[in-house]
Amino acid sequence: MNASGSLITFYSFKGGLGRSMAVANIGRVLARGGSKLILLIDWDLEAPGLEAYFHESDQAERGLIEYFTALAEMLRQNSDFASALAGSDGAGELYRALPLDAYVVDSGAPGVSLLLATGTGRATTRTYQDAIARFDWVGLFEKTPQAIAAFRGMLASSYDYVLIDSRTGVSDISGMCTAILPDRLVAMFGPSRQSLGVLEIAKAAVQFRRISDDDRPLVVFPLASRFDTAVLHAFQRAFKEAREDFTKLFLDIYGLSECELDEYFQNAMLLYVPHYAYGEPNVVDGDEPDYAGSLRRGYETFAGIIATRDVPWE
Repeated sequence: MNASGSLITFYSFKGGLGRSMAVANIGRVLARGGSKLILLIDWDLEAPGLEAYFHESDQAERGLIEYFTALAEMLRQNSDFASALAGSDGAGELYRALPLDAYVVDSGAPGVSLLLATGTGRATTRTYQDAIARFDWVGLFEKTPQAIAAFRGMLASSYDYVLIDSRTGVSDISGMCTAILPDRLVAMFGPSRQSLGVLEIAKAAVQFRRISDDDRPLVVFPLASRFDTAVLHAFQRAFKEAREDFTKLFLDIYGLSECELDEYFQNAMLLYVPHYAYGEPNVVDGDEPDYAGSLRRGYETFAGIIATRDVPWE
């Protein structure tokens, strides 16, 4: 299988930054025109909810945890399967043995598919909670890293963009989503200093990638979110400090001689719009406001950045 698609994780160290909403809306923008296939994955297993942004999506019978539970069982029962996944066409072997099609559903938005955390309506069941508590992500990666590589290759071969909605904080799951799977890491942060814990997570992810067997570069794309311009001096101070922090980070982890992020930070920003805190809106289609500083414009601009830029500092 020819792996040419891009895997992009959206991660925030703290919650409340609109990460799932960003994934849902940016996915819609990337699918415009009908020439691109987009997959959105809800990897926030302990608090899934990405499907809430797609009111016309198909019902899912199974999701991500069921897929990996089936994969782990196949690996346990058949040692030859692990060897096959380590071959030159590991992604193809995985697709033939355990195709993703039965776990993915149509979102109702043209060109956008969903891989939910579990079947529709099952996230609050004891069966699901037990399943995510039992699953050993570290053990799977340490014992059969080729299985994760094959899964990643299968995604990149099937879709043009795969957007991963990762859980917050520090955990086995967030490590999988930030350091192992993506080729781009969207580091979402807010006006509080606490949210800039994302800097250390991004640094650790890049350092892990550098010493791993994966030769893909991992590029970090900062995305400011929930910044409120009502108190202008506080906004300017917090935004300036965050830009300086990311500049220092990039100079360090990428060994750059210079790093100019002023133009990038002027565009990679999602401002706080209070009425969007009510419900799970689609703000990039229809009659939604489209003006400089609007949330719609913010999503569209960042989707353009992801689609056209290799690094933030260009």
